[in-house]
Amino acid sequence: MTIPLINALRTNHGLEHATVSLLLERGTEAPIGGYSIPGGFIIWSKATPDSVEGAVHDALQLLEEGHSDLAVSAHCGTNIVISAVLGVITAYFAGRGRGLAPMVRGAILGLVVAKTLGPPIGKFVQQKVTVSAEPAGMSVKGIRVLKLSPVTIVWVSTTH
Repeated sequence: MTIPLINALRTNHGLEHATVSLLLERGTEAPIGGYSIPGGFIIWSKATPDSVEGAVHDALQLLEEGHSDLAVSAHCGTNIVISAVLGVITAYFAGRGRGLAPMVRGAILGLVVAKTLGPPIGKFVQQKVTVSAEPAGMSVKGIRVLKLSPVTIVWVSTTH
């Protein structure tokens, strides 16, 4: 994979997060989420297609104005993966030994580490690796509704 593809993916991921953030601020309730690839991203939610389209354009404008906080999400899959890996590794090493007590100790410590360290490390990894809040040269090429009911699925294609 070339660097331009990675940059496009990271930028789309940031715009996806910003779009979901605006939809949530505007009252869209769960389920809501997204998935990014280098050519664009999908948003699924209970929002209307017009609401999603408005949020996409507003999110892009806000990111262009420097609102980089919108690009990092506490609900990102990056955070989930980081928390899970930290928890499993901690549980494995802390739970070594014979009997039930070491296993319970390891499981509890793994949960504490995942809950405590996962979010800040996940945020850091998003900022440095998986998300870009700088949409310079990015534009929305098209927005297409893929499915309307019971959850709206919208494809947003981008160019970089």
